Amino acid sequence: MTFGVACFVGLVFSFPDRTPEETAKSLHVPDGYEATVFAAEPMVINPTAVEVDSRGRVWVTEGLNYRFFANKEFKRVPGADRIKILEDTDGDGKADKVTVFADNIYPVPMGLAIQEIWKDGKYSGCRVFTGNSPDLLCLEDTNGDDKADKRYPLLTGFGGNDSDHGVHGMFLGPDGLLYFTQGDGKYGGGGGPKLPPNATMKVTGPDGRTVENYKDGTVLRCNLDGTGLELVATGLRNNYEVTVDSFGRIFCSDNDDDGNHGCRMCWILPGAHYG
Repeated sequence: MTFGVACFVGLVFSFPDRTPEETAKSLHVPDGYEATVFAAEPMVINPTAVEVDSRGRVWVTEGLNYRFFANKEFKRVPGADRIKILEDTDGDGKADKVTVFADNIYPVPMGLAIQEIWKDGKYSGCRVFTGNSPDLLCLEDTNGDDKADKRYPLLTGFGGNDSDHGVHGMFLGPDGLLYFTQGDGKYGGGGGPKLPPNATMKVTGPDGRTVENYKDGTVLRCNLDGTGLELVATGLRNNYEVTVDSFGRIFCSDNDDDGNHGCRMCWILPGAHYG
C-alpha cells in the first residue's frame, strides 16, 4: 500500500522533560503518516492559533502576555503578542524564515483568519482577523510587504478580556462570511466593556445591528466589513473555533473541563441552543 504526501499543521504542547522532536514522536498517528516538528521555541512562543495561506506559509498568533489579571507576579513583555509568518524556504519540512506581521496585540490575539487580496494575478496584501476582546480586530497589509500597516476594531463589545473565553476562532466561510465564536467569559481581566449583568457580549455593528448574549458561548457570523452581524447559535461553553464545509454546514468543538462531560463536537444549526 502506498500513501501520498499529506500535511497537517497543528499546535502541540511540549513536555518540559522532552525535546520538540521527542514530543512529536510521542503522538499517535494513522499508519503511513509521520508527525514531525515544523517550528518550536524560540521561533514561536505560546501559539494560540495557526492558519496556512495559499502559498503554504504558516501564520501563527502568539499570546505571551496572557491572563495578567490572574498572574499578578508576571511582568509584561514589551512588543510580544504577535502574528508571525513562518516559511520553509528550502523544502526540508522545517520553518527557516520568520516574518513578524504585527506585534504588541495586547492583551492576547485569539483566533486567526486571512483574507488574501490578489490583483492581476499578483499578491497585493491581505486582511487578517483575530480576537482581541473586547474587539474583533482587523489588521491590513495594504501593499503586500507582509507587514500590517492598518489596525482597527471591526467590532467591539465582547467580554472575556485577556482570557481564552473571549472572542476567538475566526474562520472565513465558503459563503464569504466571517465566522467566529465567543466563549462564556463575562469580564475576564480589567479593561473589558461595561456589560449588562450576566452578559457575555453586547456588540453593535457599523450598520446599527446589535447582538447581545447572556451567560454562555456562541457562534456568530458577519460580512467582512462587520455588517450583518448574526447570532447563529448559543448554549455552548467555550467553543474555540468553527468550520464550515462546502455544503454550508457548520461544525465546532466545545470545551467543558468542569467534569460535566461537555467536551463535544457539535453540528451547529442556526437558531439552536446547545444546553
